[in-house]
Amino acid sequence: MRRQQEVKQSWRSLELHAFQAQLDPSFIFNSLSAIHNFILTTSTDEASRHLMSFAKLMRLTIENSRREWITLAAELEALELYIQLEQLRFGQKFTCHIKVMRDVDREQTMIPPFIVQPYARHAIYRRLLLRQQPPAVT
Repeated sequence: MRRQQEVKQSWRSLELHAFQAQLDPSFIFNSLSAIHNFILTTSTDEASRHLMSFAKLMRLTIENSRREWITLAAELEALELYIQLEQLRFGQKFTCHIKVMRDVDREQTMIPPFIVQPYARHAIYRRLLLRQQPPAVT
């Protein structure tokens, strides 16, 4: 009985660490800062829309982190929200189009949660960093 409790406690700890890894603190801070700036400089309606996107992404992150498998549709919804917030944060310096093959059923295809978002994050940051670097001198 005691061993089972220890295993459950270890499992909860691992789940918490996995969840925390998905909620990158700098992403949260930077997104909220961008929304705050939007509130101060732009229409409150637009700022409210971005704040609701942020809240929905946080809710989806929490829900999806509790599951071992989610639908591709759920992953894409979270990914689209993430990309929208990154576009806001970076002042619309990039565009993104998500394409899924026609024969893939988004509602029936199951994948592990958060499998696509790290690749999108890497692509966004890498592209923006490459764009900001001065040209190489030859």
